Amino acid sequence: MPEAQQAIPLDDGTVTTPASLAVIQALIPLGLQAVQDRLLADVMALAGPRYARHDAQPDVVRWGAQLGSIFLADQQLPILVPRVRDRAAQ
Repeated sequence: MPEAQQAIPLDDGTVTTPASLAVIQALIPLGLQAVQDRLLADVMALAGPRYARHDAQPDVVRWGAQLGSIFLADQQLPILVPRVRDRAAQ
């Protein structure tokens, strides 16, 4: 019976070469961009395109942004999280 593969966390000391650390550090901005793209796609699905006045959901509007954070490669990184408001729910 084959053994199950185990995930190795990045902070266990196995990544010691400068090249490996450079690759990991180069991938962090790509991860942040992927998260930001996903958040903006969700806002677009809920509230429609920016500055649109007559869309399918006129009561759902963009409502600023707030500071948030995500964890990538065992690091907590700041990110700006867009907000959406449903005016009909109040």
